[in-house]
Amino acid sequence: MCWPPLPWWRHCCAAAPTATSTRPSPAIDRLAAVPTDPGFVLHEIWLLRLRALLARARGDEASYREFRDRYRARAKEVGFEGHMALAEAMA
Repeated sequence: MCWPPLPWWRHCCAAAPTATSTRPSPAIDRLAAVPTDPGFVLHEIWLLRLRALLARARGDEASYREFRDRYRARAKEVGFEGHMALAEAMA
């Protein structure tokens, strides 16, 4: 099972942008602040994906492309086939 559940995330991304949508995401910021062991890739790779999806939901195409490309590169670098497939599906 993927985490976060993809249908839930797609529902959040489908919502129309609001005036507050340019604020940083407290949930992603809290996840980024969680202490992890150096080189813990699972933490890093999900953050890249979430940041890309959030940027796209907010209409920030430049940030979306940056995070998407970093996500794709990291997934390929570590050989995570599931993440590679998810990253390739991101337009």
